[in-house]
Amino acid sequence: MILDSRLLISLVIFACVFGLLVWAQLDNKGFAVLWRYFGLSNQMIAVVTFTIISLYLAEQREQMAISALP
Repeated sequence: MILDSRLLISLVIFACVFGLLVWAQLDNKGFAVLWRYFGLSNQMIAVVTFTIISLYLAEQREQMAISALP
């Protein structure tokens, strides 16, 4: 049962990635669009992570400047 669900999830992810790669090859600006969204999502994840770490350190009364400044 677990193997079936893992296989299904893997196939769905593979199909999505394959579709994105085919689209990026067929469209002239496809890769530029993918790269822009990758960069945006990367920065958003960093902001959320640093915010959560800063809030945790503030709650624990630790030095939070190292995570709050960036």
